Amino acid sequence: MIEVKSSLNSLSEKADVKEGYMYMIDFTTLTSVTDLILILASMGIVFPYDHPNINQLGKFLNLNNPIPLPKAEPNLEDRIFKGE
Repeated sequence: MIEVKSSLNSLSEKADVKEGYMYMIDFTTLTSVTDLILILASMGIVFPYDHPNINQLGKFLNLNNPIPLPKAEPNLEDRIFKGE
């Protein structure tokens, strides 16, 4: 009998990463769809309420735990486009 344990919240081995660096995914090392799911879940992908495909994505969204959007400063658009 083979027992398989998997969790998105734990690593089976510690990665040898160095402080101050970023690392790209080496997709040639993926061996299963579960590996890809772990990568995607770790990215924290979110979609705003007005995303063009929100209705198609609805069945995949965690609608019980929405994340509030930060409130924009009143003149943020002016500051961005007028270079203030």
